[in-house]
Amino acid sequence: VIVLEVLLNTSQEPLQEATCLVLANLCEDPTGDWKQLQQNGAVFSVAHMLGSASASLQEAALTLLAMLCSHKECREQAADSGVATSLTPLLGSTKPDVQRAALALAQQLCAFGRAADALLEAGAASPLAAMLLSPGTGSSEVVAAVLECLSRLADSGLTQAQRAVRNVGAVPHLIQLMSHQDGRISRFATSLVSSLCPGDVQNAEQLFESGGLVLLSEQLDSGDERAQLQALSALSQLSAEPVQAHAIVENGCLTSTLQLLEHPNQELRAYAAITFGNLCSAGALTPAQLQHPSVLPHLVAMLSSSNALAKGPAAAAIASMANQPSLRQSLHELGGLPGLAALLELDVETSYHAVQAIAQFAADERFRQVLPEAGAIGPLAGLLSSPQPHVQHCALSAVANLSFVPSAVGPLCQSGALTVVGQMLFSHDAAVQTMCLTTLCNLLGGNAASADALLQVGGHVALLTQLSSPSPDAQSQAAMSIGHMCRHRPAVQALLQAETVPLLSHLLHSPHPAVQLQTVYALGALAAEEEAAASAV
Repeated sequence: VIVLEVLLNTSQEPLQEATCLVLANLCEDPTGDWKQLQQNGAVFSVAHMLGSASASLQEAALTLLAMLCSHKECREQAADSGVATSLTPLLGSTKPDVQRAALALAQQLCAFGRAADALLEAGAASPLAAMLLSPGTGSSEVVAAVLECLSRLADSGLTQAQRAVRNVGAVPHLIQLMSHQDGRISRFATSLVSSLCPGDVQNAEQLFESGGLVLLSEQLDSGDERAQLQALSALSQLSAEPVQAHAIVENGCLTSTLQLLEHPNQELRAYAAITFGNLCSAGALTPAQLQHPSVLPHLVAMLSSSNALAKGPAAAAIASMANQPSLRQSLHELGGLPGLAALLELDVETSYHAVQAIAQFAADERFRQVLPEAGAIGPLAGLLSSPQPHVQHCALSAVANLSFVPSAVGPLCQSGALTVVGQMLFSHDAAVQTMCLTTLCNLLGGNAASADALLQVGGHVALLTQLSSPSPDAQSQAAMSIGHMCRHRPAVQALLQAETVPLLSHLLHSPHPAVQLQTVYALGALAAEEEAAASAV
């Protein structure tokens, strides 16, 4: 009690130093003396001593505060005292003993959120980062303490921590510490590299230049789940930038990332999927790499991954290679079609990549037959109404090719595809008109009763318009479609009211045999249904 009174009342620095040393010795014993000091406001008095010009008093005060701040109540008082402002310059002290004592106090304060925020605001990250470059920071305990403080400050404010590390050029030193024999140091260093380099251009460049990616790659192969998680966490963020994505591939991280896609740890799998997805999106993987037998199965597996972030890039990569017949065969053998079909119902970008690939399969007679079994028809019909023209165009191409498959006709009609295609026939785009006519001709030929859906949207009027098209192919398909419709009696009356017979009769004079043939078919079908139709013909 007497020593405490001296501490609280004296202004003589030698006496202050002596009392700090005595009280520090008392606090080493588990007697609860710290509680009495805390209740009497000793923390505030000692914190004020850090502003002294005496290095020995600074060291004594720092030592006592570090011991007191091992207790939560004292850390709270230290934060309230504004100790961070006085402590920050001492972290950069040229006196090794003062600097080490300051580090011990900082380590205690960083464990308390409010105190860590105050240290960050006071700029403590800079002298801490600079300590990594100091030859005097040789002890493993000291290095571990510095890294722990930086890690906690990074948690408190990433941007400030990134700037501090960048300004002192500490990234190369962090990378060296990633391979330190002390497990605590290597883990802290890897964690800091994982958080401080992504999103900071200069830190990321230093990471590449200092061989950090090679070390990250080695950690992916380490078998240490914690190290793998930290490495992949860094790569998942770094790979979001195209330049960095290419560097990741060049430094040999691809194979290990692919292997971790099948890891039992869900978080590891998620980071691996994000990384691989980013590499695909950035174009960091060459076609040869994507098509390699060691990569392709992973791409297909990602289509059905639980990680939604990975699906779009995987679909994009597959869409880019689906124009090659041999790769379509490989993708089919790997079971990629159901996964692609499922992606047709996701977000616009993902569904676009998926429908691009599906359209390539639909154009291939070898795989056209299996698309209905893969569940593609319903989603494709839905995409016909997409507000995105490029998505709609790919979906229409796939539907037009699928309409040649007899087993697909019924499901396509039931999906409402015919209604949308009938509306799309009014388009002025010649390619769209051609695909619409192909679809209508095939669907009406396989299911004449589906003409009801076409009549509801006035699609028969669009068909009649095509009879006057300058294209003989369009005229021929339109006439054939009308002939198919006439096999459904309710459609005949609508066609008669639309003056179908005069338009068809005009085509009997066409110089093109195919047009004449389909015109005769349509007139015959029309006349066969009822007397009024025959009379009109």
